[in-house]
Amino acid sequence: FSGLKQNTTYLLYARFAGNDCYLPSDCSTAAEITTKAMETMAAPVLDSEGHTVGYDSVTLQAPAASEVYAEAIVQYRIGTADENEDIIWGDWQKKTEFTGLNELTTYYFQACYAITAYEHYSVESNIVALTTVVTPEIKVSIRVIGATQPDGAPTFNSSSYDYKGAEYQNWLKTTEYTVKLGTKYDDLVSKALTEAGFTFTLSGNRNTSITSPDGSYALTYNRTNYGSSSRWCYTRYQRGEFVEDGLYSNDELEDGDQLILHFVFNYQYELSSYARGTEDMVQNYLK
Repeated sequence: FSGLKQNTTYLLYARFAGNDCYLPSDCSTAAEITTKAMETMAAPVLDSEGHTVGYDSVTLQAPAASEVYAEAIVQYRIGTADENEDIIWGDWQKKTEFTGLNELTTYYFQACYAITAYEHYSVESNIVALTTVVTPEIKVSIRVIGATQPDGAPTFNSSSYDYKGAEYQNWLKTTEYTVKLGTKYDDLVSKALTEAGFTFTLSGNRNTSITSPDGSYALTYNRTNYGSSSRWCYTRYQRGEFVEDGLYSNDELEDGDQLILHFVFNYQYELSSYARGTEDMVQNYLK
């Protein structure tokens, strides 16, 4: 019999098996068997130094292996202090890395040895308190390019295009910002458009809507007026050099990013990441 629990009493029975001529015998009397208790494992020791502490994550330095059971794994948990300075602990985990933390916040960590197959655990280690650092700041810029109203939905094919009189134009000139690392594209755009007094709704690349500076119309996906491939898109430059386009609103900014949020009437022809159009079609809106 395997897979039994340590230090647990079991009752074992035996009988003769039956065959084609005889029925099985009655069970024997019970034999009471108690499995051995596993040796107690001393608690692991977490060093006070040597851990990697960021602004939104902490990676612990793993303690030495158990001296009693080399196969024992190390589990870790994180806690925060409540208003009474009592530590509220999270669940145990095998990974040494904890992510999604807040900057400039003190967190508490513990470890224990575990042989989970036998539900055998050491007592908890000492508590180590670590404080996350301040989030680094980065310098970026944002520019918004809209368009005048077309006289019907613009048309595109592999060799030509007709904007139906519409012209791309700057709705928000390049504006520089200092933001925290991890800021998403939409966060920057929302801040810039709000400060500039625009009426807008940010809802992904296709469903974003921004009203023109004079307030007379809004640009958004519209099959009838602008075409089935119309939408707002992001293009990213780094220190004046084109990096990529067709990016998503929840992407994170990097230091030196020059972000352009722009409307396109047909992303399949006007973005280099699709490049179905001729050279003067692709990124024509950035000229």
